[in-house]
This record gives sequence, C-alpha cells and structure tokens, in this order.
Amino acid sequence: MTREEGPPGDDDFEFTVFGPGYGESIVLHVGNGAWVIIDSCVDADGRPHALRYLESIGIDPGGRVLPTHSDINRILTATRNAYVTSDGSLSPHTHYSNRVVDRTLRQSRAQLRRLAPHAGGVRLRRSLGLGRQ
Repeated sequence: MTREEGPPGDDDFEFTVFGPGYGESIVLHVGNGAWVIIDSCVDADGRPHALRYLESIGIDPGGRVLPTHSDINRILTATRNAYVTSDGSLSPHTHYSNRVVDRTLRQSRAQLRRLAPHAGGVRLRRSLGLGRQ
C-alpha cells in the first residue's frame, strides 16, 4: 500500500474498501477527523489493511475511530478511544459479491455528490485485491 495524498479535509467524506472480493473492510471518514471502520481485512502479515491505511495518511488510529464489528480485535486494540458497535443483524454467511460492491460504489458516488456538494471533494476508493499477496 502506498501513501495516499494525505488525510481528507474536515469537510470531506471518504469511502475506502479493502479486500479480496469478499469479507471486505470499509473505512469511512465522516468529517471533522472522525473515522468509521467496518469489518476487518488483513494483509499477508495478518495486519488489518484499515490500520495500515490510516497510518499511511498520518492518522492516529487511537484517536477518533469507530470500529463496528466485534471480530476485529487488532483494530479494537489500536483504537483505544473508540466507541464499539455490532449490528448483530447479519449472519456469518452474509457477504456481497464484487458485482454488488461495484454497483453499490457507483450508486454511492452519485448519491454522495448530491448530498455533499459543499464538501471539498468526495473521495471514493476501491482497492480490492490487497489481501492477495
């Protein structure tokens, strides 16, 4: 993973997806330096891509980060000041295919541009395949 152009601005929304095509991890910047991590996807070394990404853009994961699944222990450990939630509504067998992820990202991009025209930019990234080394 290479260093991105830096962290998003306070009024930017960012949606980043990591994963091999199933079991993705989603990292959201929801404004004012607050982050949400949904699920966990690890690299070949067992390190969560979400943590590696945040550190690469200069974000301290121990700050304002909200992890959302109870199965992401390494992220929970690193996000020491986080609030934790688990939806409990999805079975362990629920997942989305690449086709659904692609469609969702296309729809989200259009919706976010309509919802956040005042933002300095809506940065959406799809970086699937990083889990395969």
